[in-house]
Amino acid sequence: VSGRLIIWGTGFSALYIPSGLSAVLFWVSSLPFAPTATLLPAALQNHRRSLLTRTEKLCTNVDDTETCGHIEIRYTDLLLSDNPRSASSSHDYLHLASRRARLYSLHAPRRLALSQLFSPLPKESSPPRRVMLSGAAGIGKSVAAQKIVHDWALGAAFQKALCMLDFSFRELSLIRTPQSLEDLIRSKHVHLSGVLPELLDRPGELLVILDGLDEFRHSLESKNPCFQSDQPAHIKDLVHGLLYGTLLPEATILVTSRPSAALPEDLFDRHVIILGFQEQQVKDYFFRFFRNPTQAADVLGYVSAHEGLASLSFIPLYCFILCTALGEFFPWTGEMEASPPSTITEVYRQYLSTILRLRGAGGVGGALEKAKDLVLQLGKLAYAGLLRGKVVFYADELRGFGFDPENLPGTFLNRIFFKEKDEVYGFFHLTIQEFLAALYSLTSCLDLCEGQQWDNLQMFSRFFMGLLSSRMQGKLESLAEGLTGDPLVPLAEWLGKKAQYESDRKLLSLLHCVAELHQDWVTQKVASNLDEVDLFKVTLNPADCAALAYVLGCSEYKRLRNLNLSYSNMGIGGLRRLRGLLHRCETLQ
Repeated sequence: VSGRLIIWGTGFSALYIPSGLSAVLFWVSSLPFAPTATLLPAALQNHRRSLLTRTEKLCTNVDDTETCGHIEIRYTDLLLSDNPRSASSSHDYLHLASRRARLYSLHAPRRLALSQLFSPLPKESSPPRRVMLSGAAGIGKSVAAQKIVHDWALGAAFQKALCMLDFSFRELSLIRTPQSLEDLIRSKHVHLSGVLPELLDRPGELLVILDGLDEFRHSLESKNPCFQSDQPAHIKDLVHGLLYGTLLPEATILVTSRPSAALPEDLFDRHVIILGFQEQQVKDYFFRFFRNPTQAADVLGYVSAHEGLASLSFIPLYCFILCTALGEFFPWTGEMEASPPSTITEVYRQYLSTILRLRGAGGVGGALEKAKDLVLQLGKLAYAGLLRGKVVFYADELRGFGFDPENLPGTFLNRIFFKEKDEVYGFFHLTIQEFLAALYSLTSCLDLCEGQQWDNLQMFSRFFMGLLSSRMQGKLESLAEGLTGDPLVPLAEWLGKKAQYESDRKLLSLLHCVAELHQDWVTQKVASNLDEVDLFKVTLNPADCAALAYVLGCSEYKRLRNLNLSYSNMGIGGLRRLRGLLHRCETLQ
């Protein structure tokens, strides 16, 4: 019989217990108390049991259990960082896609096991008290936070903490009336109510997790600092007090956030980033997702052969989207009506159609058409959210876009748009929001070339181009019935002019959009206007090199005056992708 050795807290003996949650819960509830013990040990036992029940399995933002799995499956490694927020106007996950391989190679010695997150490093005299854990959308920050809670409750790690308290900024954003820190703890952990004074008298033994700072509804500017745990205050003042140390200054605080959150870097003693899945972890995910090993190998092989699809596979939720969209095409027989998606836009269109078919909307073609009103309504919400930088929505906001929060469609929709708490809603992943926003933008005839959409919403722009190509091929059914004429002629002119003066990451983003559009005559128009491609110090991954190769390959009648790939760190694979086109460049750097 398998088991584990667990030691819990001062005064308890080491016990060998059988594995399994039920055995652990039984053992927790049966631990004896010392004759002179207070109520604290019993309350902490109940607390551990409550946390174990809540965190034993991890669900991917859905109410049903179909996509629940053990928390180990999606956990990814951490990397210590000296510069958690590098200056970049691109999306955090697109920026990371270019940098992560180099980060792994340069900073391999700085990799950190999750269990060591709050431990002092060899040259440090004391453990960190304020820790920032950052990472791209959907890469596993909340999973890491849940695993910390789970491992503490199980007794497997973080046992220097007497008590673990965790809050998400989504739930904190729902609090509208002043309350104290003690009120906040009581409302979530009723079983700790009777021992709060004793717990809060030992702040140095508390570990507090605040998950999703970038999703907080309020600013962190505070004119009313909070100093006492029993002092009622606005929720933003409570959070400010915990972050800046006016409240529980001796406690250990972990904050998770996307890199976009604006906080002073010196506020934290330690910065850690999550880089997502490595190649073996991607493989493991695919083989866990598909019960059939042959199907898993076929889908994985197909993704690996298409750089554009593989470029974001380090994101766990993106792997779910890939597997859902591609699964029905494999094993490939050659007799199917449609070929597997080969661009990222096609993958998301197929994913959306697959989820909508669960509603009984018919085949791939009919699913989008029959759910047109719902899709465009979600797209309008997604588009407005992107322009405002919002990824979390509340019931009152949904009503403003014509939704009835009490009458949303069934659980199938959770893989597109889901309800997390009583009044908190969000899209399954940021890329789903961007895809739906692009679909709404295209079908509503909004002008992508105006405003700041192009430069600030890179993935949205790629989806827009890919959907425009789908529209030209008649794949959007009645969704695009409002479009008239040929939009490619003015678009080709605009792209050609823009290509003349862009450089660095903005030029690379434009090249990706042209590749996603994949209309050769438009690409030739853009390539004919390219005199120089300056990607100096722009790190290029295989997908970047593929986009560049496609555009350069369409410029067969024109030589490029200068191609600057200095410090691009593209590696041998990237150079091999471009080598057949380099002779067309007068100067190569």
